[in-house]
Amino acid sequence: MKTKIVPCLLIASILFYIGCYNTETVTKEQLKATSIFDITVITVDSLEYKFSKQHYSIVGDSLSGVGVQIIDVWPGENQFKGLIPFSNIAQIKKDEFNPHKTWFIVGTSLLVLSFVLVTAVASTMLNGHY
Repeated sequence: MKTKIVPCLLIASILFYIGCYNTETVTKEQLKATSIFDITVITVDSLEYKFSKQHYSIVGDSLSGVGVQIIDVWPGENQFKGLIPFSNIAQIKKDEFNPHKTWFIVGTSLLVLSFVLVTAVASTMLNGHY
């Protein structure tokens, strides 16, 4: 029975992690309206920057902020402070908590786990190992 429970819990936790957040593309206008979310900026030359909420602002035709630049070599990121012109930005993404998707994943995971537990207990009782 333990061999069935552990994989179910692992799958449920992975699904829960996936279900919690949505990644959406943000337009320049949406970014101007508010800076209450963390953003990831990808430039036209495939450089990636991450900024925490309220650590960036729009200055003229550029995004100004303090964050980190994600790089492919160890240690993986460098501190960044400066301007990125909007003409050099290919995409701006935000991560946002999604409660509906999260509750759906949690509910489905609990139903599957309950089904596995009931099946395992019923199987044990039918085999006379109770």
